[in-house]
Amino acid sequence: MAKDIEGIIERAKNARPIAEVNGRPVYTFEDQRAIAERDALLNKQSLTPINLNPDGSPASSFIANTAVNADRFFDNRFRLKVTEEGTFMQIVTAETPVGYRAISEQATGNIFQKQLPAYEIHRDSKSKKLVVDKILTISDDEFVTDFTQRLNNKDAAEVYMAIQAKVKEDISEATMPI
Repeated sequence: MAKDIEGIIERAKNARPIAEVNGRPVYTFEDQRAIAERDALLNKQSLTPINLNPDGSPASSFIANTAVNADRFFDNRFRLKVTEEGTFMQIVTAETPVGYRAISEQATGNIFQKQLPAYEIHRDSKSKKLVVDKILTISDDEFVTDFTQRLNNKDAAEVYMAIQAKVKEDISEATMPI
């Protein structure tokens, strides 16, 4: 019994989030299960009352950890664009519903939407970090024919973090008082 308890605690200790969404960690299903088993073992469940809507359904809930299929979460298609200024990656990610559906339908050659958002990204030579240069609009034909490569989950996670940083920056600029 003691070895099982130590194993549960050790697996939860080794769990690492694959991303962060809205300030909350996102884990693989396996890591989320390890954390939930540890929390159940250590009695860490919250017993706070849940707010209810008028129809009796929960109004909101706090989920400490979210689990996703990492392959779907980080699904992407990209192309490299070489210019005089340098090499840029143009990428469509599954982080938006439009991108996810387009990636799913790419093999059919018939994308439901004629225009798709794509991010143009490069690696900064000084800081070695990925930087989102701009958000592009590409045609469905462009996406089907040119966006044929896929990043692995580790590299896609780095791209995802760069995109999230850009979104946060854009939001903070939009909400700054004049």
